[in-house]
Amino acid sequence: MPSLPSPRSALLATFLLPAFASGQCTPHWQPGDPQPFASGSVTGMVSWDPDGTGPLPLQLVVGGASLAAGDLTGANLVTFDGSHWQSLGSLPGTVARLANWNGTLVALSQVNLSQSLYTWNGTTWSSFGSVAGSAYAMATYNGELVVAGSFTSINGTSFANIARWNGSTWSPLGTGVTGIVKALAPFGTALYAGGTFTAAGGT
Repeated sequence: MPSLPSPRSALLATFLLPAFASGQCTPHWQPGDPQPFASGSVTGMVSWDPDGTGPLPLQLVVGGASLAAGDLTGANLVTFDGSHWQSLGSLPGTVARLANWNGTLVALSQVNLSQSLYTWNGTTWSSFGSVAGSAYAMATYNGELVVAGSFTSINGTSFANIARWNGSTWSPLGTGVTGIVKALAPFGTALYAGGTFTAAGGT
């Protein structure tokens, strides 16, 4: 009895149709690899090393909604090591932002108008922040995770559109920002913020 193809090899085939005049080559089906790229709604990407100085390679983490990559479909978090795509668990709704915080992977998920922050411990995702509003940017600065956007509180503590997390508590970053922060980036010894606002820290 002939052996059946593996599920992976049977997922995708490529149909070759020559672009030149018909009759010169017979169109035919040939085996193909699973989808080599990610498609769907991609809303966040970050590079991340899953084991620090260990033997595992650096990975590209892609977040979004209804993602398809390799032999995965309907995912919202996938990783790529340069050769293969893998799932990285699942979070509710759409993964809107991703960040690498001192080697820890951080994801911001959105369900309707509600946003939540999660960290990955290598096995599962754990929630550590509920955002009242919208977070648009995340960055690591002085070892802390800085989250900014257009929000009034995180976990019930009031903030003026920007806050920092040290691993156990949320704190304000100065007196906050009057308006919406859409981008964050550390540069030298400073943290730069961009967006549509009129004042930052009272300036």
